[in-house]
Amino acid sequence: MPLPPAEYLLTSPAQPGLFAFVTIAGQAAKLHRTSDGDYIECVLGEPFQVTFVDNRMTSPGHSYEVTLWTDGVYANRRVVRSNDPLFQTPLGDSSRVFLFNGQIESATTVRQLVFRAVKTLDDDGQCTDQNLAKEVGRIELCYIRVRNLQNIGWIEPSLRKLTRRVWAEEAKPAGSCSTEPGKVLAVGPQRYNGYDRIDPEDSPFFSLAVRYETREMLELLGVIRADKQEDDELVVLKWTTLDSTNALGGRGGAKAGKRKGKAAKEAKSVRFAAITVDSDDDADGSEDVIVLS
Repeated sequence: MPLPPAEYLLTSPAQPGLFAFVTIAGQAAKLHRTSDGDYIECVLGEPFQVTFVDNRMTSPGHSYEVTLWTDGVYANRRVVRSNDPLFQTPLGDSSRVFLFNGQIESATTVRQLVFRAVKTLDDDGQCTDQNLAKEVGRIELCYIRVRNLQNIGWIEPSLRKLTRRVWAEEAKPAGSCSTEPGKVLAVGPQRYNGYDRIDPEDSPFFSLAVRYETREMLELLGVIRADKQEDDELVVLKWTTLDSTNALGGRGGAKAGKRKGKAAKEAKSVRFAAITVDSDDDADGSEDVIVLS
């Protein structure tokens, strides 16, 4: 498959040939790069997928697993052996592409990946779980070197419980907050490989990460600029032509109408306009009128 342009790709300078990107409704999500990390724009509750691509033409000399974490919860993984044939396949070959579209729940089911909103459970609407606040909104792919691979067979639902950096929804303490998981999807049986990790799970060889936020939050954070149209809507300008000075003079009575000579001729070329400034406050029901020449 062809890769999307560079502005859509998560990369690591230390690991050329490895890429990842997030897709929403089949379209790659554009990255907004900042000194604090990469962001993508999202709509809460909308499903997404994560794609990892290994375009290296030679083996790295080690086997590896790439694990996906979303919102502080282990989602799924792919394991690649050091002698895997993919390193000899052409670029763009499907064997080089690993698609993550769900969070593993059992041998035959996953939960759809969705952009989650934090759901407060306490009375004052505050989320006191700092770890949850840190992890929710984060999508991370961890690359971990492994060895001693063994084919164990088909995964059992109890063989690998969901590893979490945050509380499970069903086990959260009272007075804290939670997130709403995606819907359950049926999938084919998944194989399980046993191995030893060279890199600890909490300290991967390297990782690719991106945060997702709504457009409104990205604007508040200063990651993206607000649309000009949205800025202009804060003050509504209504343009009204008021005619020439002659017309205004006529309204002022006989004295204004008797003006003659050079001054009157100059006045004919002057136009006036009224700008009605509506503060967009429905409560006061008032408008300010400014007359400009």
